[in-house]
Amino acid sequence: MEYHAIEDAEAWHKIQDVLEERVKAGVEIKNDLIRTMGECRDVTDQYSETTFQKIVDFERSFLLCLIAGTGNLHG
Repeated sequence: MEYHAIEDAEAWHKIQDVLEERVKAGVEIKNDLIRTMGECRDVTDQYSETTFQKIVDFERSFLLCLIAGTGNLHG
């Protein structure tokens, strides 16, 4: 199991492209960002409510794009 910080930038887009290809090929991708970030927030309270909501919104958009198979999260 690996954990990575995700920033909506070029490096992430390259990873996202590979993940989307794998999903389309039938590989199961599990993503625990919301749960993990929630636990971090509960423990350290280092994220403001606005920042936490942006993370949740990004995660939701990412998962919906993967489910829909659009492959069009970043433009």
